[in-house]
Amino acid sequence: MVSIIPFKDAYAATKVYLQLNQELIDEVGQIEGFGLMPTGGIQKTTDSNGTYGEATINLTVKGQKKFKDITVHAVKHVDQADWILEEID
Repeated sequence: MVSIIPFKDAYAATKVYLQLNQELIDEVGQIEGFGLMPTGGIQKTTDSNGTYGEATINLTVKGQKKFKDITVHAVKHVDQADWILEEID
């Protein structure tokens, strides 16, 4: 079992992105929160070039209309300050 600590920067970026995603809001209603036990994995490396990594995060989005299970794939490149969400399933 792999679990994600909710205070990791990739998870925080995922939550912000999903809260602003109008397509998701249209489907589930205004987002009221997220499930308590996100799972997945984050691989983050810091070396002399900078910080980079990949993440796959599985979480439940709690909307006013319904809940939805989502998997997000994110990357962090050395030349970027923030995690970028590449795919949402």
